[in-house]
Amino acid sequence: MTKCEICGLESEIEGAFFKVAYTRNPRQRLLCPACKSRKQRSDVWFRTGLNLAMGVAGICLVVKAPQLQSGWILLNGFLFQIALFAGIIPHELGHALAARFLGLRLFSIAIGSGPAICECRAGDITVRFNAMPYGGRTLAQSQSMAWYRLKYFLYIAAGPLINFLAAAMIWPFISLREFGGITSHLLPWPMLFVANLAIALENLWPRTMVNMDNPHYLRSSDGLQLFRTLRITKDKIKIHVTVGYPLTEGMEARRLGKHSEAKKWFDQAVAFAPDNAEALGWQAINLLDLDRPVEARDIFLGLLNQTGIKPEVRALFLNNVAYAGLMSGNPDLLAEADAFSKEALETMPWVSNLKGTRGGVLCRMGRMDEGIELLTEAMKQSDEMQGKATNACHLAEAEQSRGNIKRSEELWEIASSFDPQCILLKHRSRSKPASVRF
Repeated sequence: MTKCEICGLESEIEGAFFKVAYTRNPRQRLLCPACKSRKQRSDVWFRTGLNLAMGVAGICLVVKAPQLQSGWILLNGFLFQIALFAGIIPHELGHALAARFLGLRLFSIAIGSGPAICECRAGDITVRFNAMPYGGRTLAQSQSMAWYRLKYFLYIAAGPLINFLAAAMIWPFISLREFGGITSHLLPWPMLFVANLAIALENLWPRTMVNMDNPHYLRSSDGLQLFRTLRITKDKIKIHVTVGYPLTEGMEARRLGKHSEAKKWFDQAVAFAPDNAEALGWQAINLLDLDRPVEARDIFLGLLNQTGIKPEVRALFLNNVAYAGLMSGNPDLLAEADAFSKEALETMPWVSNLKGTRGGVLCRMGRMDEGIELLTEAMKQSDEMQGKATNACHLAEAEQSRGNIKRSEELWEIASSFDPQCILLKHRSRSKPASVRF
């Protein structure tokens, strides 16, 4: 058994844990994904706070003692950090404009990483500003195999290219001599020049990077994506177009609460690739959204019975079968849901969705205290509003069944504020506990 050195959670999946080095400790510590994610975000917030402190200190020193070099150095360093964040915007817009020009389907533009603080729709595009001022992401897909490599190469290259162009436009207005004044006055244009140049070069460096939103998945730099695009085979291009594109359309429609539309896209992906586990999984999840748990359970069981699946994937499939059984309301499936949800959570005890499903099973079995504790943890830990709303609904029904009507009504309102379209809100007038979202 592998054990997290922070929270103490144990799992048989050693590969799911991360070795993390600390600055003052040469020994690497083994962390579960949840603790890894928390540390990662903590480091980012620490870095952000340090930059803000640097800016405040620089301003104070410049105002009180402008003759000191340290104040100007700190202030210009802070200005460089602001310029780095500002440079993300033209970078992502470069990707987006290229996608539009090349006829790719543009889905979303995200500035920053971590939880969203502002989100809006511009036509059929989602624009999102996230809390952490580092990184960004533009999502686009091709609907055609024609000129696929060239279109994707230009789409990916457009981001760094815009930063290079921005630096080139600034260059005539600055001189190398100005950099010598970093200790005596503010240098907004030189800092903006260096920031855009740094963003372009950093993104063209072919490498994988830490994903701020999901520690289990690494992000590929623009440079690595350019290299992979040149080497992609025709078979993979076909899969990207016939399966990847409808899956992305379906996930976007589902995220917007358009579950009937999402079903059409997921069905299309499955029609092209009947054995594709990802397509089948999303098709089944959307069937749960449509309150068709029996059909969803059949698909999940088929995926669970596949040979050679990884332990972590098996745990997710077990969880899905348990969840579908709960949604069905069939008491004959409760024993199966109990066994499957227990095994899934023991395999990956850090996953909030698995905690929620297990909590729902325990509440259904009358083990309210245990179930409510898990559901409360799951609601707090979930990063998605859908997950928070579902766990809140289940908590509301558990409290209602215990006779805590006031607390139950509070939880229903909380669930509605998280996700007004949550399917479990229709159970508000019932007293039997419902299941929780996968």
